[in-house]
Amino acid sequence: MSKQQIEEIEVSDSSSEVHPNIDKKSYKNWKRQMAANHKKELKARYEELSKKDALEEDEKQEMEKLQHLLTPKYVSVNEGGFRVSKEDNNYDQDYVDELLEMLRDSSLENFISVVSSNKIDLNVFEDYVLYNLSENIKEGNDDVGFKLSKISLFLGYVKNNGSLLVSRLCDELKNPEKLELFENDVKKYYDASKNAILNLRK
Repeated sequence: MSKQQIEEIEVSDSSSEVHPNIDKKSYKNWKRQMAANHKKELKARYEELSKKDALEEDEKQEMEKLQHLLTPKYVSVNEGGFRVSKEDNNYDQDYVDELLEMLRDSSLENFISVVSSNKIDLNVFEDYVLYNLSENIKEGNDDVGFKLSKISLFLGYVKNNGSLLVSRLCDELKNPEKLELFENDVKKYYDASKNAILNLRK
């Protein structure tokens, strides 16, 4: 399926809907929890219908609709901007907004800011980043893939070294020579990932 054939869903910033007396971070976490609960209900209904030996016509239509709603998303590129595209896969994602924010500004400073100001399960988020990296490699989106590789490395640093050492790295990357070394590491990481993914398709 070509990118032109993929239905594009633009990601909007829903935080503008928040009442000024409501803490935006709490509101966002609440919305995520509500969405997760709703998704569980949809999955339960889909599984219930799947267990039936024979389905009525309206039940078949309901299953199609549920499958459509439960289809996960991955970040793709369209007309110079980031969008969220549908893809048939069983991957369960929850961090579209955070990843888009990191892709718009893939600096370590912004990465730390996003991780610090949002409730993120680093293991789940890392899986989501790697899934996106794989999909963008398949589509030939090298620019996005490079940024995702950078984010993946940042995640590894946080998980393995803690926030203190990552803050030190943030200071070190202000040095042009060390920044160049890091960019080379990102390129090697991306090239290795690209080779591995494309070889799997052969």
